[in-house]
Amino acid sequence: MKKPLLNVSILLTVISQPVVAAERCEAVFGEVFNRTLEVTGPALLTQKQYQEFLNSVDGLLGPLKAPENLKVTMTEPGVGGVFSKDGNLIAVPTSFLKYGESKGSHPKFTTAILAHEYGHAVLNQNIKDYSKLWHSYETERTGSAERAQKAMRDTVEALNALRNAKTPEEKAAAEANKAKVFAEIKVSSERGTDLVKMLTIMTAYNEMFADTVSVVRFQDPRIIFKSLSGDALIASSVKMYKDPATAYAVRFSEKDLKRITLENRQFDKSWGPANLQQWQKDISATIANKEMHPYLLLAPARSAIWDAIKNKVRNPAEQPQILAKLLQVIGNHFEANFQDIKNAQTLNPMEMNQSLIRDIEKAF
Repeated sequence: MKKPLLNVSILLTVISQPVVAAERCEAVFGEVFNRTLEVTGPALLTQKQYQEFLNSVDGLLGPLKAPENLKVTMTEPGVGGVFSKDGNLIAVPTSFLKYGESKGSHPKFTTAILAHEYGHAVLNQNIKDYSKLWHSYETERTGSAERAQKAMRDTVEALNALRNAKTPEEKAAAEANKAKVFAEIKVSSERGTDLVKMLTIMTAYNEMFADTVSVVRFQDPRIIFKSLSGDALIASSVKMYKDPATAYAVRFSEKDLKRITLENRQFDKSWGPANLQQWQKDISATIANKEMHPYLLLAPARSAIWDAIKNKVRNPAEQPQILAKLLQVIGNHFEANFQDIKNAQTLNPMEMNQSLIRDIEKAF
């Protein structure tokens, strides 16, 4: 799970009385940011109320820049939300169906998910100012498709040259070129594997930041857990893990998934010996699945964030500095630990959390 995505006004409370806004409407708010918000179906809040909510999040950004040229769409009722970095857009259901086809959630929960996705967009807008290394990996990611196409062209050309070679000299040159092309593809493939793992780790930082945006906005360490708790999201996840096409090494149960994807996103979760042992077990299981679960990896660090900010989120003077400080921590921590892309392959989750927690405590 993002954008993203994130922040400010504790002064603005979300309207508690559901308002049906069946019209399709779109508005541009903030000429500087050229941001649009569109409501495409029946909604719990009006377009103006969603707009005011995002404005309240902007108020929490402090020195951070609000996302530019972002398109926000409140879609039909459903499960989940999304931030697309490549499209620079956010889509969140107007009503989060926590229990399948039954009634939707309170508007507070829908806007909490909106704040989370907006948080992804905030990080995307600002991270290059806090970590050049992060930005370089992101840039490398965007060029991966072009590199794959070039590798395919080079392979075809090398094989054609070998097939068309006539003289011994031409054949020798073609063989040498083929070997060179294949060696370059091998190196590129290995780099690609490392990059995929690195991007998974970057996603974990991203999700932690996006969750924090909602936590700060609502001054509630359990806002993401409360917003996502329900049968529908878990049922969707269980279905994915049962799909033979995923071919995962470990099949998570419904109970496992509730713990991994929901309970570990509580910022006030206690990390005593029992919970820490279970977390380490879950981490090992996800690694066996050849993945590093983005909501699980930095779960202990979430509690350190809440410990550091719980008295600041209600202080108007300190509140707008929280997210910028956290993004600085993330940038510094990433720079210190992942200069070598191979470090993603040898990551120690416990040590990563311990060092990040130290940085959080120092920063706040």
